[in-house]
Amino acid sequence: MSNRILLVFLDPIEACSYPVTESGYALLHRLWHRCGRTQDTIYVAYPHDHITMHSGHLVIKARPLIDFSPSPYHYYQEQRSEYDSHRDLGSQACHVEGAPVDLLLSQVNAILWRQELGDPYLQREKLMAIASLRESTLLFLDPALLLSPEFSSKALPNLLAPQCVPVSFCTRTVDGSIADKAEAALDFVQHRLGDPQTTILKPFSGDNGLGITFLGQDPRHVLDPPLKSFSKIRVITELLQQHQDIIVQEYIPSIRAPANGIATPTQFGEVRFLLIDGQIPTRNDGKPLIFAHRSPTPNSLMADSGISQPTYLTSQEMLFLEDIGKSYRQMGIHFGGGDLIRTPDPERPFVFTDAARAVCGHLVVTGALNNQPYLIVDQVLDCFERCFSRHQSHQSVRMQPTTPAQPLTQESLMAETSAQPLSIPSL
Repeated sequence: MSNRILLVFLDPIEACSYPVTESGYALLHRLWHRCGRTQDTIYVAYPHDHITMHSGHLVIKARPLIDFSPSPYHYYQEQRSEYDSHRDLGSQACHVEGAPVDLLLSQVNAILWRQELGDPYLQREKLMAIASLRESTLLFLDPALLLSPEFSSKALPNLLAPQCVPVSFCTRTVDGSIADKAEAALDFVQHRLGDPQTTILKPFSGDNGLGITFLGQDPRHVLDPPLKSFSKIRVITELLQQHQDIIVQEYIPSIRAPANGIATPTQFGEVRFLLIDGQIPTRNDGKPLIFAHRSPTPNSLMADSGISQPTYLTSQEMLFLEDIGKSYRQMGIHFGGGDLIRTPDPERPFVFTDAARAVCGHLVVTGALNNQPYLIVDQVLDCFERCFSRHQSHQSVRMQPTTPAQPLTQESLMAETSAQPLSIPSL
C-alpha cells in the first residue's frame, strides 16, 4: 500500500547516550528510503509533543520528515573516536524536518514507537490515547506492555520463563507498608538466598539498568566490609521509597569478568538476543546470526557500559529462544529482545534476566557485528510491513457494526493482554 501516513515517536538525538547506535534514527533512516519508493509521508514526534483533543479528534504536533539521506550509523561513526558516552551526550541531527503541524491521529495509518525519555505521567497519557486507535491504526507496539509495570523489562522474564530466571522475590507480593516490604525482602535474602555476600536489588518497573543496586558486598570493591542487617534494611527501605516496589534477586557472578582472568570472554557477561515476530533472525545468506556479547567495564554495575563482542548462540540458547519467541509473538512483541547471562553450571547454562517489550536498542550493534549495520533494521521494517498487511486484512472485519466501545481503562488494557493464557515451554 502506498501513500500512507506514518508517525514515528523518537527521543531527541541530542539526548541519546549512544547516537552511533541509536535504533530509532536507524529505523527512521531506512523507513525514509523505503517510503521514497511508496510515496508514504512520515511524521516525527518527540516526548514533549502532547496529544490533545480538538473538536472530538486526537491531534498531535508533529514534524514532517523532509530528508534523511545520510546514513546515521556512518554519520555518527565519524564522531566515535572522540565520543565518550560518560562525558558526552547526544549529537546533532542528520535528518531534515519541516515545521510542526497539527496532525489528526485518525488520519495516521501506522505508529512506530521508539521512545524512552519524557515525563512518565505524560507518556502514560500519550500511550493511553494511542491505544484507543488500535482498531484503525497499526500500532507497532502494544501500549498495554508499556503502560503496565507487570510487563517491565525486569518483571517480564519471570512471566515468560520463571524456571530460567535468577532466584527472585518481588515486594509487590507483600500487602503492607514499606517497612513490611523491607522486612520481607531481608527475610528472603537471609533465608531463601542464604544471606550471600552480594544480592541484586532492582526497581520493579525500571528499564535499561536504571536503579540497579548491590546489597552487601560490591563486586567492584571486594575489600569493603560486609553490611550489617540494619544497614541492609536501610538500603532496601531507601530503594522502596524511591520506586515503591523492587525485585530482590540472586547475584550471578559470571556477569562480570573473573578476578584471575582465567575465563574466556564468552564465559561471562550478557548475550543480547533479538526476536522478530517471535523468530531468531538470520543473516541474508541464511547462516546463523552473530549476537552481541557484553560484559561490564571494571567500574560499572551493568553490561551497558561494556564492549560488544561477537558470539553465536549455543544449541540450548537457540531452543530456549525458539520457545519463548512463541510467547513474544502472542503478547504482541513483534520486535523485542533480552539478556541471557551465561554460567559455568552445566545444569544451568544461562539465566534470563531482562526482556525488551518493544523495539529494543541493540539492533544496530547486532547488525554491525554481522558487517551490515542495517541488517536487523531492515528485517524489523519487513516485520512492520507484514504486520501492516495483517492489520489491513482484518480491518474490514473489525469495521462491521458492533456494540458501542467501552471507555479505555488500564484494566481493559490488562484484560486484553491477559485474555490468552501464555504457554511457557521449559528447557
